[in-house]
Amino acid sequence: MLDREIFKANDIRGVVSGDHPEWDLEGARALGAAYVDLLQPQEFVLSRDMRHLGRELSLAFIDGTFEGSPVELAQWRASHRALLARYEMR
Repeated sequence: MLDREIFKANDIRGVVSGDHPEWDLEGARALGAAYVDLLQPQEFVLSRDMRHLGRELSLAFIDGTFEGSPVELAQWRASHRALLARYEMR
């Protein structure tokens, strides 16, 4: 599920649990596949915060990118607020 309201000017934000979720793991997976299919990047950076389900959503997005092309983690960095990872397409 992907509600169009989660797409902001520079990022994606939305509710993932409760009575009215705006996106879920399947939606994140579909978004990753569409990202690679449409933009065909040589590499990309994925950042997430440390809130509940952030890890699962980012992994689902990455799983979706694998549907279009092999991906490998090139570099990562963590802080108290966010995880930043750079991936390269193989």
